[in-house]
Amino acid sequence: MKSLIGSLSGLMLSVCVCTASETEQHYSPQELKAAKEKLREHNRLWTFETGAILGREWTSRAPEDAELRALYARQLHGQLDGHREIQEQADAILEREPDNPWGLYAQALAFLGGDWQYSEGAAESSLRAWMRQPQPEFAATHLLSLRFRNPEAGMAFRDSVDAATLQHPEVLHARAELEYWAHYALENPAYADTSLATLATLRARWPDHVSGYFSAAQQLHRSNKPQEALPLIEEAIRLSPGSAHVRYLHWQILNETDQLPADEQRAAIEASITAYRQAVPETARGLALLTTAYRNVLGDEEQAAAFEAKLLALAPAGRHASRLHQEKFQQEYQRLQSELERIGRKDAPEYQTQLRLICDAAYRFLEKPLYDDSFRERPYRALLSALSAMNPVPAEELAEAVRGLIQYEEQLNPYLTCSALILMADHTPYAEEAAEIARGLIQAVLDKAEEEAWEERPDYYLGFVHDALGWALYKAGRVEEGRNEIEQALEFWERNTRAHYHLGQIFEHMATEAEAADTWLDKAADAYIAGLEVRSWEPNPCQAALAALYERRHGSREGFDKYLATERGEDAPSQIRLTPKIDLHLEPTPIEGLPDRTLNLPPGFKVKLFSDQVDKARFMAWDHQGVLHVANMKPRRGNTWSPAAGRQSTVLALPDKDGDGRADTVYKAADDLRWPHSIAFYQGALFVADDDAIYRLEDRDADGFYEERTVFAEVPGIMGRAYEHVTHTLVFDESNDKLYFHVGAGCDICREDDPERSAIIQMNTDGTGRRIYASGLRNAIGLTLHPITGELWGANTGHDREGRDLPPEWITPLRDGGFYGWPLAYADRVWTDFSIRTYRRSIFPLTRADSLLVANMEPPAVLVPAHLALMALHFYTHDQFPSQYKHAAFVACRAGALGNDPGYKVMVLFAEPDGSNARVADFLTGFRLDSDEDTDRGLLSGFFSFFNSGNVWGKPVGLITDEAGHLYLTSDEITQAIFRIEASPKILNPERAPRY
Repeated sequence: MKSLIGSLSGLMLSVCVCTASETEQHYSPQELKAAKEKLREHNRLWTFETGAILGREWTSRAPEDAELRALYARQLHGQLDGHREIQEQADAILEREPDNPWGLYAQALAFLGGDWQYSEGAAESSLRAWMRQPQPEFAATHLLSLRFRNPEAGMAFRDSVDAATLQHPEVLHARAELEYWAHYALENPAYADTSLATLATLRARWPDHVSGYFSAAQQLHRSNKPQEALPLIEEAIRLSPGSAHVRYLHWQILNETDQLPADEQRAAIEASITAYRQAVPETARGLALLTTAYRNVLGDEEQAAAFEAKLLALAPAGRHASRLHQEKFQQEYQRLQSELERIGRKDAPEYQTQLRLICDAAYRFLEKPLYDDSFRERPYRALLSALSAMNPVPAEELAEAVRGLIQYEEQLNPYLTCSALILMADHTPYAEEAAEIARGLIQAVLDKAEEEAWEERPDYYLGFVHDALGWALYKAGRVEEGRNEIEQALEFWERNTRAHYHLGQIFEHMATEAEAADTWLDKAADAYIAGLEVRSWEPNPCQAALAALYERRHGSREGFDKYLATERGEDAPSQIRLTPKIDLHLEPTPIEGLPDRTLNLPPGFKVKLFSDQVDKARFMAWDHQGVLHVANMKPRRGNTWSPAAGRQSTVLALPDKDGDGRADTVYKAADDLRWPHSIAFYQGALFVADDDAIYRLEDRDADGFYEERTVFAEVPGIMGRAYEHVTHTLVFDESNDKLYFHVGAGCDICREDDPERSAIIQMNTDGTGRRIYASGLRNAIGLTLHPITGELWGANTGHDREGRDLPPEWITPLRDGGFYGWPLAYADRVWTDFSIRTYRRSIFPLTRADSLLVANMEPPAVLVPAHLALMALHFYTHDQFPSQYKHAAFVACRAGALGNDPGYKVMVLFAEPDGSNARVADFLTGFRLDSDEDTDRGLLSGFFSFFNSGNVWGKPVGLITDEAGHLYLTSDEITQAIFRIEASPKILNPERAPRY
């Protein structure tokens, strides 16, 4: 079969040499009509590969028929051939008739065939087509063009369309797609259900259309419901055994369903592959899917390589071949990044070697015969990330990488471009060139603002551009010009932390060359402090710079914390005042059993590896024989937050019979679980909190495996929504015969449609009396009883989009009937920032009931820095640790990359039993190595990586103590392990003991 590009080149040649009067028809009107009907039949069956062959044949026979060309363009779009080939069809129509609706339709398909960023062009062209000729295909394409960027406009257009058009099968399918993606864009979970209902209508009215079955199966598959998806995709196969889309989804679902034993899954997939190959001719799209299926679904690299070779021979520069090259590059890149995570230390020679290997992989990819330049941005990002982390930075290579990124950047991204230019100014002799590029970028931003009719002035982006320009001028020796540009940057956008940092650096430079040095140093301090006040997501370099400046002026950093608190006004009354933090003087401590790794602990503590024979270890519990058990999630390959197919998660038992602090063995105590997070033993039974149910399991034959299972309680599970929280923590209150469990929010910020979401649920231990105990908790994963008062305590994680400092995470006693703020407020009645568009859209209008809730909400006892992702909350009740830890609470912090606190640690909370007089301290750190979030270089180099680890080698989750008082900690990612912490016989220095 000739390559697609060669065929289209011949087609365009025929278009150029023929005119309407010269074209000799070799077909009848009836044959042409039948060909169009056949192309529409391919749309109905999603057999676009075969349809493209037919379309290519007929456009060569009837090159001037606009409708025919547009229908051919639809086949090309369906088989994902790429926007270039589709654009050729649109051009062939529009060159003869610029406003031809079929040409505009093909133009819209070409935009959609590119990437989501071209959806505005697709929306404009499809709307023009619809206005000129209200064809159902045009309405469907317009709805599809709006599903990512402007679903609200899509809903408005849907409501404006006549009833007959709305019931057309392509329009119903497009409506369902719009509704499905709206549940993400608008953060409204109800749209996911609406989409499935629309697809049900499509199947009922048009039972012979594949899209009603395929898209419903696809949505259910995305929601981790392969059992529900399987009958739908099988019906789609019955209708269309030759559809590549249908077959590939079928292979994925077969690989993940638990309706087939594991040993039968491969045979079923290969039988489906054989049937597909018999049904259709060999095409580039089909070969690409077969390559991906054998590589990613079946794990058969030999077969994948054979199909890949066929694809590269058939269309070496086609889009599908380029996508395979890109996929292989990304896999290699991620493998090399994982190795960087393992090494950890950036100054290690092997770390630097890995950076060079990343560059080599990027260069190899760039040498491939790529379909178009859109494939080049990613490798240039990888080059910038790797090159800027090298020591020393290879200046010429970095400069070429910056030039390449700017040349091949798919869409104007001022922040990305300016970050690259700052790297160029910092590490190469081409600061003047960087300044000239930045100067040209000013007009590009203004042109873009005018072209896209931005509602707001482009001040935000101009702030970045003038900052980059000013910094490049400063680096080029033009200090006053650089200062002026950066001050102008802050006039455009005063919340630009990087500009505040750069201005402070320039002021420090000016202090070295002026007599009034203190004046300039005061200005530098003011710039850094102003940068610290900014609410921003980007890593903030201003605090480290201010600390260095303080040391420069005072000779040491002693007293800096007090100085910083005074300068920031933190002694003034405030609704958000973090709980005071004390210093336990942590020391690097080798990990017994894990060479080359250390964790930081207070003097007198040691740590050892208890077991690394776990997958995604979460919360733990002890059985009556003193055997440690752990909930062991099994994630999908390549996606640590999605369950593996076929309910592969387990509960593991890890006995330590000789008491040496290492698990002797690991065995399975329970299986057939999807996403277990928390476990508990109660009256001899094992309770497991899976994503959608709490199970009660019994071990009748006492062999260690809990074979008898009942559903104790159903709970809200995985729904496939954006930002949903699907884990549940169990706590038994044995003295009162109660069970508590938490249900996280189904979103980041929204109004819940299920009252049990974002709440603590209480039940009697016999399963009766289920009720909401406390509400307004976004995700209270940390849940435990206080050992003195018996009160329930919770540790809650806050929402995501208010910057690096807000909202604070919190820990507090939970009162019966208490409301704790989410989604309306946090801390001590501080309202959520509803100037954030998605938050305002999800919550507004506010009501009087909302105001009353906030006015009467329970203020938390303890506030800690934002975005730490508080996990286990565990009160220490033993004597193995020094006495000051008795009744203190340990808190696992699983994150930190999004906030200003480095995170990835265990904190300890000292407080009175009611939560008063609270003090917190870092108890265990070190999972985040050489954190560079406070340096400008760290900010810039990390930005270009599309898989950036942040030098984290473990993520703390679960906490528990044994009868002797040793503390156990799980890490569920990167290093998947359980650690044991104990106090050594070494006596703590009383002068260094914590005061609380």
